[in-house]
Amino acid sequence: MGKTVQYIVYAVTMCVIYAVIGYLNNRDSRGSGSGQSDESYLVKMPAALKYVYLAMFGMGMILFAFFTICSIRGIPGITVGLIRFSLIVAAVGLLVMIWASCWRIRVDGSNMEIHKLLHRSRTVSFSEIEKVEVTKKYQLVLYKSGKKLVIVDLLADNYECLKNSLGNYGKL
Repeated sequence: MGKTVQYIVYAVTMCVIYAVIGYLNNRDSRGSGSGQSDESYLVKMPAALKYVYLAMFGMGMILFAFFTICSIRGIPGITVGLIRFSLIVAAVGLLVMIWASCWRIRVDGSNMEIHKLLHRSRTVSFSEIEKVEVTKKYQLVLYKSGKKLVIVDLLADNYECLKNSLGNYGKL
């Protein structure tokens, strides 16, 4: 029973973290979405990615609740491994949601601010970008000082705006 309580605490903690990250992400989106133009916009992960991993997180939590209730009732065949598995599924959904929420590029005029998970934000001017490479999958790879700065996928929100800005500054 002690392990079950420990896993319940893990699950509740993950739900609280998910709710806080979701709230902060929605708050940031509302504030920046109203003033978007061709000169000032936000490039971020596609919303579909967040919804897919929300479903994964939700499925992990549903499985966790089901397996925990079955374990408490003493149904044979329900092991601690199933409870751990459901928490791992939920944790993967949570981690991808955190990653997708942190990654963004805020473009304001001739400057862009790049935010990545586990990295400090970097402010770069379009004039500092040495080259932009378009891959076979239509990803934009931006280089500065010979180093890869960021990769922007075709499915990213406001991909076209970034591509147009790079074209306007002669980088494409």
